[in-house]
Amino acid sequence: MAGSGHLQTFRLLRFLRSRNSADGHASYGIQMAVSLAIGFLFLGGGMRTFSTSNSSVAALLITLYPRLPTGPNDNRCHLQAFRHLYVLATEARWLQTVDVDTGLPVYAPLEITIRGTDHYLETSFCEVSPCILPERSIVSFNTS
Repeated sequence: MAGSGHLQTFRLLRFLRSRNSADGHASYGIQMAVSLAIGFLFLGGGMRTFSTSNSSVAALLITLYPRLPTGPNDNRCHLQAFRHLYVLATEARWLQTVDVDTGLPVYAPLEITIRGTDHYLETSFCEVSPCILPERSIVSFNTS
């Protein structure tokens, strides 16, 4: 979902951002979490997404530590600078095809094959560039 700009998810996050608690105010921690989620949804302007490497998972775990702050100066359980560590978990998976003669972006059909592992069989699906690819280590693709 990260970097996809998925419209339905964005609508849900906007709704959550507009909600207030019983006293009429949303807590700082909830607002921070929803803002992070919106940022993740449009990660790198749709050109980046999260990696699944061990160091990336660790960076995300620190960023999304479950004890949310009560205010911008609350550093008891969550140092505010930690929320920026998500950047270490991102990687570029954007694929943009370009016309050789004009240098302009073009739409191109792709067949993406995900290599099989012990957990799942090899599978293929079609995509049209520009798109975000699955992790490079598990895919191979051919233009149709």
